[in-house]
Amino acid sequence: DDLWGYINPAGEWIIAPTYTEAREFSDGLAAVEVSYNQWGYINKEGKLVIDTQFDSAAPFHDGHAKITSATTYGIINTSGKILWERNK
Repeated sequence: DDLWGYINPAGEWIIAPTYTEAREFSDGLAAVEVSYNQWGYINKEGKLVIDTQFDSAAPFHDGHAKITSATTYGIINTSGKILWERNK
């Protein structure tokens, strides 16, 4: 069905394929797209911990991730707090 999820090393689904796109886990979180241009972040249990509020979202590195929306781009921390934001 062209949906993304996550498997363990044994090839078993640990997070069901329910996302239109998904990024790798880093800093305990993964960016997922739940519908077109609706990105948020899940934890390793598959729980959405940063709401789907971004047009795009990159993996975390050292506790920070790049995000974009329709009018801005910026940097968030693993709590979803916007640390830096700028208009496009």
